[in-house]
Amino acid sequence: MAAATPMRLAFATMNDSTDVPAIQTALRAAIADGAERVGPFLVTIDADATGPFRNFAVPDDDAAPTAADLAALREYFRSVDRLPRLEFAAPQPVLEQALAAAGFVIENRLSLLALPDASALREPPVIAGVTLDEPVEDERLRALAAMQNVAYGEQGVSDADVARLRRTLAAGGAVVAAWDSAGVAVAGGVLGAPRGALAEIYAIAVAADQRRRGLGSAVAAALSRAALARGVTPYLQTEGPARPGCTKGSDTRRSAN
Repeated sequence: MAAATPMRLAFATMNDSTDVPAIQTALRAAIADGAERVGPFLVTIDADATGPFRNFAVPDDDAAPTAADLAALREYFRSVDRLPRLEFAAPQPVLEQALAAAGFVIENRLSLLALPDASALREPPVIAGVTLDEPVEDERLRALAAMQNVAYGEQGVSDADVARLRRTLAAGGAVVAAWDSAGVAVAGGVLGAPRGALAEIYAIAVAADQRRRGLGSAVAAALSRAALARGVTPYLQTEGPARPGCTKGSDTRRSAN
């Protein structure tokens, strides 16, 4: 992982009544448009970004891939010059055993947290000199994307970044940004398009010199309100105590070519 990483938060505003199978379905539905099926996996590849967060596979429910299935998955990733990588809601012991036998390793296990209703939403304190809103103009979306890219260890910003945010908005999702008094983006995040009764909060990032001010929590709260206003339950992946969650794994045997 790159040295510059996004701020990770354990959101006290979210509770632990997470429907893991439903989130597994939502993870798969979120990439269904344009995804390729490879055996018991859906694979999403972003032609404009080589990073692992936008190139990965999500398995079917209760997937039990064979060695041949995993060889085909590895070959597919090799053909598009991406790291073979998966994301799925755990526990799935049969799947994990098959992945381990094929040379995949666990990168991270993240807790899944959900907010079923507004009664559990704790409003963060007002942060002096910072304004939160939902940008829709290309210039402001570009400024937000540039800040997020730096936080996630990626340099620069492109038209593809703006187009990606625009697609999310067009599909019914939301984007929240925090701006300082000079109009500079200092934090932000995304609410994915609703999938069934769920919508994922993701890509929460805070500028390095603005951390530990509560900006991440403020963005998460605003995105949670946006989800509830759409009649869906927001959920997110976050580091925290061990519990059923989202597992991210990648192939240790990726070829260099």
